[in-house]
Parts: sequence; C-alpha cells; structure tokens
Amino acid sequence: MTTTTAVTASGTSYIDSLLHGQKWDGTTLTYAFPDAAANVGYSIDGAYFTALSGAEQTAFEAVLQAWARVSGLTFTEVAAADAATADISVYWYRSPDNLTARVVTFPDGTVEGGDIQLGSGINGGDLSSPGSYSHFIAMHELGHALGLKHPHEVEGSFPADTGMSVELSVMSYVSFTGGSVSSYSIADGSYPTAPMLNDIAAIQYLYGVNTNALTANLGDTTYTYDPGAAIIFQARWDGGGYDTLNFAGYGTDLSVDLRPGQWIDLGGQYAVLDTGDINVTPLGNIAIPYLHEGNTAYLIEAAYGGSGNDLIVGNEANNLLRGNGGNDTLRGGAGTDTLVGSAGQDTFDFTDGAASSNTVSDFTADDTIVLRDAVVGGIVRGNDGATLAQGEVSFAWNGVYNVLYVGLDATAGSDLQIVLANSTVFDNLSLSGNTISFIADTVAPEFLSGTGPADNAVGVARDATPTLIFNEEVSAGTGEFIIYNVTNPSVVKTIAANSAAVTGWGTYRLTIDIDPDGLTPLPYGAEIAIMWDESAVRDLAGNPLAENTSETLYSFTANVGPTATASAANVAHTAAGQTSYSFTVTYSDADGTIDDTSIDTNDVTVTAPDTSTLTVTGAVWNGDTNTATYTVEVPGGNGWEAALEGTYTIGLVEGEVTDNHGDGVAGNANADSFTVDLTVPPTPDPGPGPSLPPSTDTSVGGVDVATRYSTDASGRQIETVTITPNGGQQTTQGVPLIGTANNPVLSGTLPSTVSITVTGPSATVANSALGGGLLAEVPSGIVLPQGVTLPVLSTVNPDAPANGVIRVITLTPSGTGDTGPIVIEGSPDSGQASAIVLDARNLPAGTPIQLNNVDIAIISGDVVVSGGAGSNIVLGDAGSQNIVLGEGNDHLNGGDGNDTIGSATGSDTLLGGEGEDSVFGGMNGDSIEGGEGNDILRGGKGHDSLNGGAGDDILYSGFGDDTLTGGEGADLFVLRGFDANFAGAVLTTTITDFAQGTDRFAMENVSVAALEAALALQSVTEAGVVIEVAGATLTFIGISQLTAADIDQSFYA
Repeated sequence: MTTTTAVTASGTSYIDSLLHGQKWDGTTLTYAFPDAAANVGYSIDGAYFTALSGAEQTAFEAVLQAWARVSGLTFTEVAAADAATADISVYWYRSPDNLTARVVTFPDGTVEGGDIQLGSGINGGDLSSPGSYSHFIAMHELGHALGLKHPHEVEGSFPADTGMSVELSVMSYVSFTGGSVSSYSIADGSYPTAPMLNDIAAIQYLYGVNTNALTANLGDTTYTYDPGAAIIFQARWDGGGYDTLNFAGYGTDLSVDLRPGQWIDLGGQYAVLDTGDINVTPLGNIAIPYLHEGNTAYLIEAAYGGSGNDLIVGNEANNLLRGNGGNDTLRGGAGTDTLVGSAGQDTFDFTDGAASSNTVSDFTADDTIVLRDAVVGGIVRGNDGATLAQGEVSFAWNGVYNVLYVGLDATAGSDLQIVLANSTVFDNLSLSGNTISFIADTVAPEFLSGTGPADNAVGVARDATPTLIFNEEVSAGTGEFIIYNVTNPSVVKTIAANSAAVTGWGTYRLTIDIDPDGLTPLPYGAEIAIMWDESAVRDLAGNPLAENTSETLYSFTANVGPTATASAANVAHTAAGQTSYSFTVTYSDADGTIDDTSIDTNDVTVTAPDTSTLTVTGAVWNGDTNTATYTVEVPGGNGWEAALEGTYTIGLVEGEVTDNHGDGVAGNANADSFTVDLTVPPTPDPGPGPSLPPSTDTSVGGVDVATRYSTDASGRQIETVTITPNGGQQTTQGVPLIGTANNPVLSGTLPSTVSITVTGPSATVANSALGGGLLAEVPSGIVLPQGVTLPVLSTVNPDAPANGVIRVITLTPSGTGDTGPIVIEGSPDSGQASAIVLDARNLPAGTPIQLNNVDIAIISGDVVVSGGAGSNIVLGDAGSQNIVLGEGNDHLNGGDGNDTIGSATGSDTLLGGEGEDSVFGGMNGDSIEGGEGNDILRGGKGHDSLNGGAGDDILYSGFGDDTLTGGEGADLFVLRGFDANFAGAVLTTTITDFAQGTDRFAMENVSVAALEAALALQSVTEAGVVIEVAGATLTFIGISQLTAADIDQSFYA
C-alpha cells in the first residue's frame, strides 16, 4: 500500500483551493473491487455492502483513466481478496447516510484512506455514460481519493474559493458561474465528461503530467469535433507533439482561443447548467488547460475553422491557424505563426502588437491586415525594415517571398514581420490608417538595376550570366531579350524570354545565360548592352514591362582575354645526356589575372621533326613573373643522343589556360621552336695555366715549416704547410698555421713527438657559406652523422662579422703526443675566422688537444678536447670523443659514438648524438640533449633544459630551475634535494613527460620514506602534480597523481 505525504501550497489560488493537504507519496497506485465486506480491511456493516458488477468495474476503470490521462498517475488492479492492500477500494455501500457517494477518508495512510463507497443515489448503469450525474459523481469522489477537496471549503492552510464552478472543477458544488454552493442544477447529460481546467492544474501539481506514449498523445495529434454531437463540455489536454483542433465540419460562427486558461465557443452544443433556465450555459465548450510548470510542449499548436465567420486566436507556439470558409479573423500569438484565411473576406489581426514573424499564406481580394498602429508615411517599398521606427511599415522581397516589415517601438528595426506567401505584390496593397487591404494590381513592373556583372563593369567573362532586378516578381512573356554589341553596332544574339536560358521567373531577379551551349561567347573586348522588347517581361498580374532599346540602361564590357608568349633555348652537345627539357610560356591579361589553377601539362604541345609528340611531364607556375615552366621527356629514354636532331615546335592548346573571368588563351600551333644540334665544336687552345707561389722552407720556434702550393681538379689553389719538430725539439712558440707570423689567423703549439700537416684552399669563403664549405673539405673515411648541418657562425658568436671571410683547412697531426697537449689557437684580432677539420685518427686514443678561439671544428679520432676560449662550434665523428669546452656560448655535437660532452662556463648547446653518451652542463643555463642511445644527462649550476631523446636515459637535475624531458624509452629522473654545500641553489625542477608505468624517479640525499611522505601531501594544479621535499619543488606535468610505484627502488638499493 502506498504511503501518503503532506502537501505544501503552490501559491496559485485556483490550485490551492482544491488541495486537501495530503496526497499519495507516489504515482503508481493500486485499486481493487472487493467482493466481500471482510476484504476491505476495516469494519463496515456487511448488510449495506455489495460488490460492483463486471460492467460497473469496467465503467469505473474508465473514470480512473480520465484522471490518469491528464496526470502522472497510473492505476494497477489487485485481486478482490487483497483489497485491504490496495490504495483505493471501490464498492457499493448503500447505508442511509450515504445517499450519493463518498470517500471513507482522504488519503491519510490508513487502510480506509482513499476508499470510495457508492451510495443509493448512483445509477450503476450510468457509470459508463460520460455527462451523466452518476459518472460525474464517480469522477468527483475519485478526485477526493486522490487528495482534492471541495473548493468552497477551507482545509487547514488551504483556502476556499466559493466562486469556482463546475465549469472549472468537477470538485465544485457550484453548478455555473455566479451560482451558489448547493445541490447541482445541471441537466443530466450536461455534466463535465472529464477533469476540468482547475482539476487538471491541481492534479498535475500533485502528481505531474502524463508521459505515457499510449495515453498522453505525445505525438502529432488531430482532434476532430463533430457538429452533430448533442453536447461538448470538456477540457482538452495534450501531452506533446504538434497538435490540431479541427472544426472544419462546423457552420456556426466559432470563437477559438488556443491560449492556456481560455475557452473555445462552438456557437452551440452547450451544456445546460440550470434546469430552471436553459440559457444558463458554460463559459464555452472546450477549455484549454494551463501549462504545467510553463512547459510549452503541452500547447495546442493548430486550429482549423469551419464555414462560418470564425475568430481564431493563437498562443505562444508556432501556430497554424486556418479559417476555411466564411469571413474569418485570424490572430496569431507570440510564436512564428502561419495564418491561412482560405475562402471569404478574411482579417489578419495583428493589433496585439506582439513582436514576431508570421506568414499569411493567402492574402487575396477583400482580405485585410490590421496593425496596432496607424501607418506613418505610407508603406515604403524595397526597405528590409532595418531602420523602421514605431508605426513605420516597409515592403521588400526576402529572396523567397514578399514581406511586410512593421516597427512597433522607438528602437530602429522591424519588430513584426508578415510574410505574404502567395503572389501578393506591392501594387496589391491599399493602406488606410492601420488597415492594409488587397486590391488588383494595374501598375507595370519597373527595371531597377543589373548585377553579375554590374552596370558599366569591365573585364566581364565572355560567358557572363547577367541578372536583371525588378521592383516586383515578374513572369515570362512571349518576347525576346536582345544582346547588343555597342562597340561594333550589331545584334550578337536574341534570347526568347520563355526559353531555358532565362531563369528566375516568379521572383524579382531574372538571370540570362548568354552562352548556354558554350559555343557562342561574347566578342572579346566588346561593350554589350542588354535590351528587351515590350512583350518579354510581365508582372504576375500581366502588366508588361516597358520596352528597352537603350545602349546605356544596362551595359558592360567583355573581357579582353589572356595572351601567351613561348620562349625556348636551343639544345647543344653539352646537353646530350639530359633526359628532360624545359621551356617557358609567359602569360598576360590586360583586364584581369591568370587563373593559376588552370596551369597543367595539357596547356602545350611539343612536336618532333618526325611529327611525333613529346610527353609533357611537368608544369610549374611563377606568379611573380606570370611565367609557366613546362618540362618534356626527351624521346628515346637515353638523352638527346637517342633523339632526332632538328627543329622541335611548341604549340599552345586553345582555351587550356584561362584568366579569372574564365576566358582561355587562343590556340597557336607554332608559338615557338628550338633546334637540337649535338655537333661538338672544336676545343679552343687552353693557354698557360695559373701561376703558383713559390715553395718555402723555414724554421719557426725551433721547428721546420715547409710550405707548398698546388691546384686541385677544379683549379683551386691549395696551400699545404708541414710542421716537423727539428730533432725532437718542442715548439717554443705558436707556429702560424694560417696567415703570417705578423698576423696569424690560426697557430699551433706542438709537443716534441708530434708533427702536423695543414692543407686547404688559399681562398676564403663567406660566413653564410661556411657550413657547406667546411663539410665539403672533410677527408674520406671520416663518418659524420647522416644529414648533419652546421649552424651559421653568427647564431653562436654574435661578434662574428655577418659578411666576414673564413679560411677552411684540414689539420692532420701524427705522433704520440705524450709530452704535452696539442694546442690550436685562433687569433680574434686577425679579422678572419677559422674553420678546421682536425683529423686526429693517427693519434693515440686519449691524446689531449686544446682548442682556443677556433670558431668551427670537426673532430675525428678518439681524443680529449678541452680549452674553448671563445664561442665554438664543434662536431664529432663516429669516434668516442671527450669534448669539454670552457668560456663562451658553445655548440657541441658528439656525433656518432660513445661520447662525453660537457660545459664549463657559458650558455651552451650540448648534443650527445648517437651512441651511449654522457652529457653534462656547466655554470650557466645550458641546453642538454642525449640524442639516440641510452644516455646519462646531468644539469649544472644554471637553469638547464635536459632532453634524453630516444633510448632508456638517466637525467640528473642540477642546482637550477631545470626542465627535464625524458623522450622515448624508459627513463629515470634523478632529482636533487637540499645540499649543504650549495645552500643557495634554486631547486624547482619540472618534468614534462613523465610516463607512469614506464618512467621512474628518485632523489639524491632523500630517503624513500621521506619521498613517500611527500607523495602523501602532493597537490594537483592545472599543470600537473606538485610535490615539495628536501627544499625542492618538483612539478610533474600532465599527470593527476604520483604513487609509490613511480619511485625507482633500485636507485636506493
């Protein structure tokens, strides 16, 4: 059995005056028809008890469904023997004190709460007759069983409404509006057949609305009413969809109002509410219920009138109001409404001044449109309403229909739009005050302008489709349009108005297809006038457009058209092996631009001396010069040697290349030609070769220096300097390697066991060409990383002159180097930069080499490179180098091999390259990258950026604000905590790509327990997870929570 609950007031008087104060605490209720007094569950006199017959039960179930159809309630029957468990039990109880019917008690949680006793005044046979007294009383008592009271009674805090009549509620004892609380005076058959207006509002307040697809009419529903029915007295509630009230069969004058709380008057079929006066009738025939919680889904959207003079009023939905026959008045609401007057003299009433957009589908003769305000200044033609003030009205075409735009307030713009969906034109409108009437159109249409192209336009496409714009919709006549050549006075062509080449009839705009078959375009560069005869165009009323023979009313000038000039070079013996050939075509257009999308391999032809055709394989457009470069395949597949010698002809294909107007280049079978002549001319006398400087042999700093000169295969002068310790003598000073003793560009200091050969072009290269120039001098056998490039010197050393010159040399030391380092030193004051290839492959592994102020160096061999004064660029080869440079902002790349790359001072870029490398930062902020392989990266004392790259890397944060990126692979992040030796260090490390489940982290100087305790206090920000431990702040970007599983336990083992 369902429990009950207390009800609070709604704050709406017509609801609250019907509430008793208790309701069922649920919407699924049970009912029973007990077959014995003992089954009801409480004490009653069995002498008065009778069970309902099967027919009576069926009739009462229909009453239950009348309440269920308008509410969220559902009713389920239980067995008669279980009536004591049912929420509502219904049985006959004809005791002396139960003359009609009653509820035993209102819903109150007791067994008898909600039970209904039918008394002696009820006719069981009438329970199945809606409109009868017995049916009405059954519905009334069921309202009590659901928690509704009599409106004239006060119950607790719920007020009385003694004026509420049966027209508004079946719970009322007032038979008609203005009547008194008493026994009913209603004629039998005139009682409401279902819950009325206020009943529906109250029951929906208690139990919600019906959402059952089978009973709530949730879809699009049409309710058709029968004018032959004796009485119609009801409220019409619908659960959703687009719904229609259809009164098409009526001949009476109807008053149909779809607004919630309003009535529909059918002009008859009235219930008789006072048998003493048959003229006492209801407020109408059909009441429109209030909206539950304002939900507009429950509105009735459409209404159809009959053949009488009907008034039909819409609501806030998008209504369809159809008058049908008679002189009807249609008044929309706040929605986007469609008003259909149909036959008769109809009035479309907009006097409520509601801002909306409405469609009048059949504004015809004798119909009127009535506005709220008198029209100010007449109706303005061709205005879209954007500037209208209150009382102003305009008329314009919206692209589909003509529209009346109406201003309702002082704010500029149209507030009400009335779409005239039939063929109404401006000349059909007659204005008087606030009333617009439909009259016959006797005014001829007017030509307003031309567009696409505009009047007097130039450079117009020769297949143009001009559009003529008129002041109203037009229809086709039997005449012609004349396309006239003003430049060379003549008729280009005539086009019948009713032909397929003219489109847009029935609108304001006509479009003429001048060249529908693509065969007869307009003449190049001609001025064209559009003319027509008097019978070509009419308005929809048949009024003809005046003839136009003017050369200036609407004219334009056709496109001049693009031109082309081909240019090809002859083929000599030097091109004998080439398998392709290119030539150019330059395009121009006097009044437009070339359409570059039309450039392709179909634009040209190339014909061989034997009349065969070469294959065009490429077409490249240069918009700066308006030139296309075309490439053809040399016939034979083995170069010109396999092709015919002689003259080859270039042709231009008609219409392939077009301009922005769509006009094409004229065809030209002989636009240009080129000859193929592979005869080798006699070899000229080469003359004497270049002279070389003399060789020299000197002694500098105790060592022998031999200088020799030669030329290479390309004719360059090559200088070779060989330095040999004299009898094992160590150099006592820097020996010039490039330059002179007075102005050395590069010098060297050698141990007694090392000799060195220096070789390279005597000429210098510019800074911008240095990278490629140095890489070109790398001796064979030195393996550099694939695809490697060298940065421009000025990006590393801003002090390097942008246009400076650089000597490029190769240094090849040999010996043991066990008595001291090899020192290579540049001179910042020489005015030249130095770029070297140091080929140390002949030195023992680990030989120390110092580089100072050497701008760019490529190192080969397993050597240890230090020094580093100045900003250096150093690239290693496939050997295992140890390169650690000092001051200056250096760019170091270990290349392939297992290298050690590091920084002392300066903001350096450090790259390990391929192999298992160790890369570490120095005193300043460095960029540290491992590259491929399993690398070890260490931050220094600056704010460093570490990137492991591919492989399983170990990244150690330093003493700065470091950023760590592991890259691909399973990486270990070792983070630094507080160190007493570096108490002032900034320990704010960010890990950008920590992959949980793959990567791990640990901390130096921090135990696992302390780290796990910090994890318990981690915080989550927009960036990621932040933990604070041992004076460090660690940020892990892109994750939501760190766990103990992310700690690398093996680090602490």
